[in-house]
Amino acid sequence: MENKIHIIFKIFIIAYLALMCFLIPEHRVGLIIAIVIYFIINVIVFNDMNEFDELLQIKLQNNCLEIIDKQEQEQKHINIPINEIEYCESIINANYITTIGPSLSFSHKFLVHTTSKKYEFEFPKKIRYSGAYSGLPKYINYDEIFQLFDLNLPNYKYTFDGNIDHIKKDIEYYSMYHKRQNFMKRYSLYFLDLPFLPKLQNILYIIAIMCFLLVNLVLIMVYLLPFLRDHGIFF
Repeated sequence: MENKIHIIFKIFIIAYLALMCFLIPEHRVGLIIAIVIYFIINVIVFNDMNEFDELLQIKLQNNCLEIIDKQEQEQKHINIPINEIEYCESIINANYITTIGPSLSFSHKFLVHTTSKKYEFEFPKKIRYSGAYSGLPKYINYDEIFQLFDLNLPNYKYTFDGNIDHIKKDIEYYSMYHKRQNFMKRYSLYFLDLPFLPKLQNILYIIAIMCFLLVNLVLIMVYLLPFLRDHGIFF
């Protein structure tokens, strides 16, 4: 959910800055610099997050379950024949923590039970902390669970433990239909899961974003309409 929000927001920001560069020559240099800095920051953040999420990779190929674990000092590369697997299991723990400030903790342990032994792997633990007064913990990406469902592992099952109901319902839905719920449904579950103050903050954020979009739409029209009129496009 957070990924889609970020993508939409980034597209709007880049499109807005690009339009302002095009329409306001006197601010062009500053706006171009802003676009470049914004792009560089997002590329760095994106690369860091991808590298973190790929520390444990699980693939199914050549009738083997291939597991690459880069979290240890020495990288582990394990191949487990499918015909030896009795069942696979995910143990998921997701909790809101409010003792210090609103934060979200997510851990995922993956177990493979074979005829001869049990393999145990840990995905990198994810903690999103927003501080005591800065509002909501960020939404956590847990796509590795959906990828495991899509692999159709032998007798795959999962156990969920925690107090984050929207994550639990999201995983339950995917386990039944192998697809995510639509964005608005997931956001409504996320919203209902929040305590009163974070809910109020969410409402205020939405109002602020709507006002921001409205004001900027007016500004764009103020600059865009004269430009189109001057070039014979708008009559």
